[in-house]
Amino acid sequence: MQQVRVHGPNDVRLDEVAPPLPGSRDAVVRVAACGICGSDLSYIRHGGLAGPTGTPMRLGHELAGVVE
Repeated sequence: MQQVRVHGPNDVRLDEVAPPLPGSRDAVVRVAACGICGSDLSYIRHGGLAGPTGTPMRLGHELAGVVE
């Protein structure tokens, strides 16, 4: 599946990642649309929530989709 991730300051990429493996109390949502908000823009500018960590940070938390 594809995921938008911040790799560093002003470095945003659409990455191919493994699909999630749900636990017994989880649900998988096939995302149809996802947006970003103003706080995401600051994460992009700074390279992550508190700056670069060496691990890409996922973006997008305002989404709509279908529960698989």
